Amino acid sequence: MSDALAKARAIADAATPRPWHPDLWLDEWSVVRWGESASEFATDICDPRTMTEADAAHVATFDPPTVSAMLDVIEAADVACKQGRPVDAFQALNDVDDALHAFRDLLEGNV
Repeated sequence: MSDALAKARAIADAATPRPWHPDLWLDEWSVVRWGESASEFATDICDPRTMTEADAAHVATFDPPTVSAMLDVIEAADVACKQGRPVDAFQALNDVDDALHAFRDLLEGNV
């Protein structure tokens, strides 16, 4: 695994676990993690009063353009595999290297 991928994985793993959900309460949107049981309240992940540094790093790292770029690579490789074009799938995955270099620059604040 590349350093950039390892760093992205560490950021994702450090964030608040379990799925996050959009939530509208009193005409205000937030992002919450539901409690483990029906009696536990939801945790407001993006409330500036309670947001953790790990959650803030996760939100900032996996912004829409970054996730879209990652999905583009995955989709290209998936399509090539399904069409029986393993060389093209391999090339799509090799293109990840360029994306990872750009991603590493983003993670290291060089952008």
